[in-house]
Amino acid sequence: MVNNLQASSERDRVAGPTNDIDGFATEPADYTGANIFLYNPMWTFLPGEQSGTFFLASTTSEAFANRYQILDQFVVSRGLLSEPGTRFDPASVRIIDDPRVATPAKRPRGFDRTTRHGTSDHLPIVARLEY
Repeated sequence: MVNNLQASSERDRVAGPTNDIDGFATEPADYTGANIFLYNPMWTFLPGEQSGTFFLASTTSEAFANRYQILDQFVVSRGLLSEPGTRFDPASVRIIDDPRVATPAKRPRGFDRTTRHGTSDHLPIVARLEY
C-alpha cells in the first residue's frame, strides 16, 4: 500500500500543495515520474486492538498479537478529495460490524451454506460519496 501505491494517511499530501501533480496531463509519461500520492483513510483503524475487517482464526505462531487485520481498503486519488464534482468523505469511512454481519466479538460472520445465513469472511467497509 505504501511502497507501490504511495497510499498516504496524510490527506494534505494527496490533495494539498505537497502533491507534485499541478494539472491535467493527457499522457501518463508526463506525470508518472512525479511523486503522486493516493489517500488511504483506513489508517485510522490500525491502532485498534479489537478492530479490523478480517480475523486471523489461527496462525502458526503468536507473532500476530492482534488477530484483527485491516485487509480491505479505500484508496482514493486527489480528484475525489477536491472540488468540483464527486467527493469522497473521509469522515464517513466505517467498518460495518452490526449483528447481521459480525459476531458479538466483532468477528466476521462467515456464510453457512446449510443455513444460508452469514455474509463473508471479511467485514464490509463503507464510505459516502458526495456530489
